[in-house]
Amino acid sequence: MTFTIDHKTMYRLPRNMSSAVRHAWDMVARDHRHVFGTAPSLVSDETSRVQVEIRYAEPRDRVPEYPEAFSFRFAENEGEHTLHIVGRDELGLVYGMLEYSRRFLGVDPFWFWMDKYPERRTAVQIPLEDYDAPESYVRFRGWFVNDEVCLIGWKDEYPPTKEVWYPVFEALLRCGGNMVIPGTDLPRHGIHAELASEMGLWITHHHAEPLGAEMFLRAYPGKQASYHQHPELFEALWEEAIERQKDKNIVWVLSYRGQGDQPFWSHDPAFDTQEKRGDMISRVVRKQYDMVRQKVKDPQCCIALYGEISELYKAGHIDIPEEIIRVWADNGYGKMVSRRHNNHNPRIPSLPSSEDKGKHGVYYHVTFHDLQASNHLTM
Repeated sequence: MTFTIDHKTMYRLPRNMSSAVRHAWDMVARDHRHVFGTAPSLVSDETSRVQVEIRYAEPRDRVPEYPEAFSFRFAENEGEHTLHIVGRDELGLVYGMLEYSRRFLGVDPFWFWMDKYPERRTAVQIPLEDYDAPESYVRFRGWFVNDEVCLIGWKDEYPPTKEVWYPVFEALLRCGGNMVIPGTDLPRHGIHAELASEMGLWITHHHAEPLGAEMFLRAYPGKQASYHQHPELFEALWEEAIERQKDKNIVWVLSYRGQGDQPFWSHDPAFDTQEKRGDMISRVVRKQYDMVRQKVKDPQCCIALYGEISELYKAGHIDIPEEIIRVWADNGYGKMVSRRHNNHNPRIPSLPSSEDKGKHGVYYHVTFHDLQASNHLTM
């Protein structure tokens, strides 16, 4: 037996929708219109019959008990069926709606980027089979949009507007992602972080912008970007960033690198030994961690063991709390070793050892340029 959706299909949405669920519905409504040629019909009356009901899970639905879970459940009433898209939480509901779009409306996750619109249909037949989405292997999964300069120029406005960022975040959600670094060193009035959060994504930060704070040289032009010399100025930037984001879903990045994404000792020659450098990074990370915990209960925090930081960590010069997630980075050319900086290229292994406890992650470059060569344009 099958279930039919077509241009007459009636939908019912949950009451008091969050912004993330509303955005997901806007995507499904657009997809329905592409496939069937007309906008979908919505029913708000809870007693009226609909073909597709989108709602949060109830105990009777037996939705798996893990974060972001969703299920498809079919119910019959007087010989007519209803498809229930049920989610355990907000992102579960978003993923369930987008899986409905992919599986039944035929919408590719990268439809926008490939100029591939779904095929026009008069009706779609769906098997009457319940479905449970599998649990994700990785808790936080996402993209760092580090080539945000490639989004400049599509429109006259700068920084890139909602219309430009929206398909980036939509594709990420359609791929099952739940976290994003929405660019780096963009003007603070840009919509990128606000929109990503509004669409249900966790926000995290570039390791050159710890805690999502404004870069020191942007805030204090002309001053030496040294925590050793100006701890109160750095901490003021961190405090502002924590206060601004404390009520959002954030994976807080703790770090201390130099301005312009380079080692901080490049402009602070007092740190002339590995011991001094590692001690400073350890103290800064601990300070940032304590500041976040003062404002946020049980925060998710991580540190990118990237470049020179991975070298110092592997040599035992960096000490960080075990509960902070260690994120290991490749060198930009596909190898899990430390990246080169000018002619310094020690290729220190960039993976946890059997002695490393706690939680770990991977920061893997799809495209990369280390100011010398591109990983996909250069032999």
